Amino acid sequence: MPATYLSEASRMTHFDDIVIGGGVAGTTVANGLAANQRHVAIIEERDWGGTTINRGSTPKKALLAIAETHHQLVRLQGNGFDAVPTINWRTAGNIRDQLIMDESTRTKTRLLANNVTTIEGHAVVVDPHTISVQGSRYQTDDLIIASGAKPRVLTFPGNQYVGHSATLLRAHELPARIVILGAGIIAFALASIASEAGAKVTIIQHDKAALRAFDQAFVTKLMSQLKRQHVTFIFDAQVQQISKNDSGLSVTIVQADQTTDITTDACYNVTGRVSNIAGFGLEDLPVQTSTHGIHVSATLQSTVPSIWAVGDCNDAAVPKLSAYAIYQGKYLVRQLTGVDHYPIDYPVPAMTVFSIPKLGQVGVATQTAEQNPNAYTIQSIDAANWQTYARFNQRPTLLKLVRRRSDGHIVGMTVLGDQADILVNDFALLLNGKIDETALQRMIFAYPSMADDLYGLWQ
Repeated sequence: MPATYLSEASRMTHFDDIVIGGGVAGTTVANGLAANQRHVAIIEERDWGGTTINRGSTPKKALLAIAETHHQLVRLQGNGFDAVPTINWRTAGNIRDQLIMDESTRTKTRLLANNVTTIEGHAVVVDPHTISVQGSRYQTDDLIIASGAKPRVLTFPGNQYVGHSATLLRAHELPARIVILGAGIIAFALASIASEAGAKVTIIQHDKAALRAFDQAFVTKLMSQLKRQHVTFIFDAQVQQISKNDSGLSVTIVQADQTTDITTDACYNVTGRVSNIAGFGLEDLPVQTSTHGIHVSATLQSTVPSIWAVGDCNDAAVPKLSAYAIYQGKYLVRQLTGVDHYPIDYPVPAMTVFSIPKLGQVGVATQTAEQNPNAYTIQSIDAANWQTYARFNQRPTLLKLVRRRSDGHIVGMTVLGDQADILVNDFALLLNGKIDETALQRMIFAYPSMADDLYGLWQ
């Protein structure tokens, strides 16, 4: 009987969809497609859950909870509390590490429960329908790239002494002196956590702007709060080099033609992240890319019809935040399963800086309102004496409401305060649901509560 020879393609496992990247965007797509009875595989080369769970939001939120609790006790000292315990950074890491382990394990367990094939290793795209992992090849009808982003590389001498945000968030010892390069969302969160735990923090920014997407008056107030926590801000400064000596690290900066050396125990780079798309073989395909990531259409499709991109690795003009990555993942599931054939439509934007205090905004930004005075008005509110905030002595608690002149409706809100994230989400529900004052007054909320305050605001 003659031997039967199979072609290489016929020997390869075939999937309806293969996802590269096991972070929040990739797992959202994989689980969603599998729930629609598609044969799905997902490839991850590092940690299930990606940056968000292992090196980003999850460890940040765990440590922030401890820092916020400490800050609240400081505020209530002499009003129910006579002493404030110090933060033990080493034991603070216990809950952080447990949360990371639980979430990462849960991520993979959920994939397996949904019958998603999990593959561990580095993926290389051989052609638009073939992927190689550790020498094994797989075929797919659609390929979804969800490879996320990675820290921007710094090129000055001594850059080997610079860590990343994850280095601090996963550290078991807190350095006494910290330099943070960058003045964005992550920088303010790290500075808040570390300074509350007793570290002396210096933030160095290459230009004059901090948190440029947010209301600058509120940013200035936030910086004033952090300065009281031994956080120093240096703007318009360029790092020339970093060297190591007996006292620690020496960060040499140039500011207004003046050279200054800053002695520190650790330096962290949070100057931004770039799309993680190199090394996957995409450069050998007609996939259009740029410094912003994989170019995608309004349906998240690349220039190769069978290849799609979601999350931080694509060039969609939206904030590179987990919430947007997950939203794109849900949309792509609907797109690939035929439920949704329309271009992606993003809801009212909402985001929060998880600093102490927090800074959040939703809808039309105050900067936009200021630039368009004929279309919008801005109402400022000091809510520090409201019962919701006064009972915790939460100062400052400041709000700015953006109203549309044509009908007086609220279309945006910015808030500086400990509960900013909750208020932002409440307003996001109202704005996205197009809830007006009449509809709101027909609702009943728990009293007294933060939601109950909406009655007075939403007018």
